[in-house]
Amino acid sequence: MTDDSEGLQTRHLVLSYGRRRVIEDVSLSVEPGRLTIILGPNGCGKSTLLRALAGQIRPDAGAVLLAGRPLRHIGARALARRVGFLPQAPLAPEGITVSALVRLGRHPHRGPLSAWSAADRAACDRALAATGMSGLSAAPLDALSGGQRQRAWIAMSLAQETPTLLLDEPTTYLDLAHQIDVLETLHAMTRQGRTVLAVLHDLQLAARYADRLILLHEGRLKAEGTPAEVLTAARVEDVFGLPVRLLDDPETGRPLPIPRRRA
Repeated sequence: MTDDSEGLQTRHLVLSYGRRRVIEDVSLSVEPGRLTIILGPNGCGKSTLLRALAGQIRPDAGAVLLAGRPLRHIGARALARRVGFLPQAPLAPEGITVSALVRLGRHPHRGPLSAWSAADRAACDRALAATGMSGLSAAPLDALSGGQRQRAWIAMSLAQETPTLLLDEPTTYLDLAHQIDVLETLHAMTRQGRTVLAVLHDLQLAARYADRLILLHEGRLKAEGTPAEVLTAARVEDVFGLPVRLLDDPETGRPLPIPRRRA
């Protein structure tokens, strides 16, 4: 585990749903200013870990720390100004428009009686532009396609302008072009100093865009590091039960996992 007191960390984290243990003794650090992607097979605890890092789940044991301070000691509003979280299946009020949804992202930065400011408006405009949703800002959310709704939710998360952003499968429902757009946007955010942690299922896109990978298997930390350090053919087959061939990505030079046909 990297010793980094400025970002999110877990120390010997244990998480359960009821009597079922989901995360077992996981210690890791999310490096500030990097795009980190969590990988692993279905049911390995990826979403559960992300929710704990967002302060949505209380640990059974161990701790989640932000800048060295346990999340349980940070108030909900203060945490929302520092860590944004987009779950897999967010719910919105019926009939809400895209622009109204994105405006909700500014809630942690505003007092109960504060007026809508130019900074709030600019943050929403930037978020809509970054996700290609400016032209649909007046549209009702429930009138959009699944991919468009997903981009609207991502825009809301971007408008929150937290130093750290956590996203659970942000490319779900998106076609390939928009998956690339989202990942390019997240990557660009880290180059501006923000920290992004996302759950993905696509090993190839993760290898191409991530600065660091976290690989989970059966609730435990299997590996963490750069894509080259984490994605070995033996490890991918062990975790996913899928033999792969690793090629050099012609765009990035990083490892490109290519599934092999089963006999």
